[in-house]
Amino acid sequence: MLLPLLTTFAIGAGYTVLNPLLKTHGPFYKAHNFGRPETCTIYDQVEGCEKISLHADSGLLYLACTNLAQRQVWMNPTTELPLAKGVETNYVTIFDPVKGDFTPVELRGLDRTRSVAFHGMDVVPVEGSKDELYIYLVDHHLYADGTPPIEAYDSAVEVYKTKVGSNTADLVWTVPRNDALVTPNEVVGSGDAKSFYFTNDAEHPERADSPFDALRQYINPRASIGYCHVDEGCKIIMDGLLKPNGLATTGNGTFYIVDSLWTDVIIAEQREDGKLVQVDTIPTETISDNVSIDEQGSVWIAGLPNTIVAVKGMRDVRTRVPSRFIRASVGTAPNEKYHVENILQDDGQLLPFQTTVVHDSRRHKLYAHGLISPWLTACDFP
Repeated sequence: MLLPLLTTFAIGAGYTVLNPLLKTHGPFYKAHNFGRPETCTIYDQVEGCEKISLHADSGLLYLACTNLAQRQVWMNPTTELPLAKGVETNYVTIFDPVKGDFTPVELRGLDRTRSVAFHGMDVVPVEGSKDELYIYLVDHHLYADGTPPIEAYDSAVEVYKTKVGSNTADLVWTVPRNDALVTPNEVVGSGDAKSFYFTNDAEHPERADSPFDALRQYINPRASIGYCHVDEGCKIIMDGLLKPNGLATTGNGTFYIVDSLWTDVIIAEQREDGKLVQVDTIPTETISDNVSIDEQGSVWIAGLPNTIVAVKGMRDVRTRVPSRFIRASVGTAPNEKYHVENILQDDGQLLPFQTTVVHDSRRHKLYAHGLISPWLTACDFP
């Protein structure tokens, strides 16, 4: 008698937890197109750009990219992984919306013999300068000791200095994997090149891709947010997270965190001791990837409305994964804390697997690219 009761309870509990998720982005969710796709233009000169950073004054976009063939083997390593070492499969490029062209950036000091894939990136104006920038870049490395990539990657954050629009950037310093910087996904840098924040999307660098690993992470979440300083080293400032991915800050101690195993954007405040504490959430009704903040203070989220298809896309980069652009701003209606809008959604034919979206509010443009997207998309947005 006890076993049937326990089974019924387990099924009921599972349904209670999973039903909202399955309704919003489960295997049977169909991504209906909405928004204004007719205003969008495709630029197919670059592919696999996981992150876009906008330089607001110039309107230039900086993109962190890895070609799709390399993305495929990075996400699905085998014992005979055909990595293209020494070849520029990973690159940072600049898009000029006025000219409609791309300028590759030579990363002087990059060790291409170990670089596997670029991931998160932040481009920050140098303090006290109008034409200099720092590029903070998450670079997934091969282990120097020969540990095969099927087991783990040895990821780092690299900081480069450049000038606005320049085709070269010089390495300033590299922070290798350590006790705090374990599995960096996204990075948020400072204007003095002395410190940065980052997300660890897992608790250890060893690969853990099975459903059981995901279940264990739900039961006992141990991923984290960290902070590194050139003089003070690195430390964890927030833990107990499922799979933190995107990260953005207003610069006044408020941080927006995307946890890719849940559907809300976390809002955290920084305490005097440097720790981050969750103070609120923004409901988005879909799993998401990166987050950005425009000059008007609106938060932009790159949503993936069908989890099952997204997982399939990470196994096969040819998959057309549906995408959604979400904007969140301060609510203006009575009892409306946050005004959340679904701005544009596509079934993956125009906007496949978009992991990054930025809004240029001065020029009324939306730009998006993605981990396994074959092109950059630019859309008009009033």
